[in-house]
Amino acid sequence: MKALDTNVLVRYLVADDAEQTKIAERVIDGARSSGERLFLSVLVICETAWVLARKYKHSRAAIADVVEELLLTETFIMQEVDLLRSCLARYRSGKAGLADYVIGAAAQTAGCTATLTFDRDLNGSRGFEFLK
Repeated sequence: MKALDTNVLVRYLVADDAEQTKIAERVIDGARSSGERLFLSVLVICETAWVLARKYKHSRAAIADVVEELLLTETFIMQEVDLLRSCLARYRSGKAGLADYVIGAAAQTAGCTATLTFDRDLNGSRGFEFLK
């Protein structure tokens, strides 16, 4: 099994560079055709969400839909699927970035009572303590 880096996944999703998109399609579509599985880490998913939001100006709903589709695609083996699903639900209805919710969930899993933050988008969000 091989893992994908964020830049390969983003190129596949947005197809903004003809040469690199062709390579990414060859890798991902080839894996799908041969039954090979590709690993996507939580960090790659978080980076992908960030890049789609910041660079490509995708809406939260569109980003959430992309991540949900990745979770459902058999070609991909995802790290921390349950954690990602719960964070994705919070991302859909919240104000913060997907990575923020993943950070909070990871801290909670580690036994932390709260994640301390200066991020105003997380003020009042369960599991976070906004610092003033």
